[in-house]
Amino acid sequence: MVGDNMKKKIIFVFSAITFVLVVVAVLNSRYSNKEADVDDVQTEKVAAEDNRTIEEEVPEKTQEEVEAVQIPEFNIDDDCEEMLWIPSCNILSHIRYGSDMSAIRDEHVGVFECSGDIGVGNYALLGHSNEEKKFVFSGMENTIEVGDDVYVLFEDEYYLFSVCETIIVNPEDVWILEEQDKPMLTIMCCTNHGSQRFVVFCDFVDKYKIDKEI
Repeated sequence: MVGDNMKKKIIFVFSAITFVLVVVAVLNSRYSNKEADVDDVQTEKVAAEDNRTIEEEVPEKTQEEVEAVQIPEFNIDDDCEEMLWIPSCNILSHIRYGSDMSAIRDEHVGVFECSGDIGVGNYALLGHSNEEKKFVFSGMENTIEVGDDVYVLFEDEYYLFSVCETIIVNPEDVWILEEQDKPMLTIMCCTNHGSQRFVVFCDFVDKYKIDKEI
């Protein structure tokens, strides 16, 4: 009788051990599959970011293309030392420092106080836009496209940027003004009757001399 009880205990212990090992094996298999799925997602995410970077890469301008640019006539005064020119949108406007109403009145464009330096940081501009009235950026949302050239003009030089992305954000999305790891231009105006903001991101191409009298 004792021998039978001992056999039953041994069989029970082995059965329990076998059950635990099976459960552990199943859990390990599921965890490994989950890790593999996460790795696949991370790989796809990195690949997507790499593809986006390639797609948004700014093509270099040839010397012939630079020389072929017909800079419009513009005037610089004590109040405004720069001008914004977006040929595709027929925009040519003075740039004032500041983001309040006094800075962007009279069809002027303003520079955010937190803006980085042009050609170095995130140079951030803003201006009025309205669906019913004509302001400096009215109609830009329906006109500007990725790849368009954007110029900031000075007396004898200009900075060239290329549009890489356009998005619509909410007023509290101030991250669009943060510094980036590359020089760029950010342009913002109101959209959807002032409830949101239309934003244009531009990559910096280069700085050129204006070889003509202004």
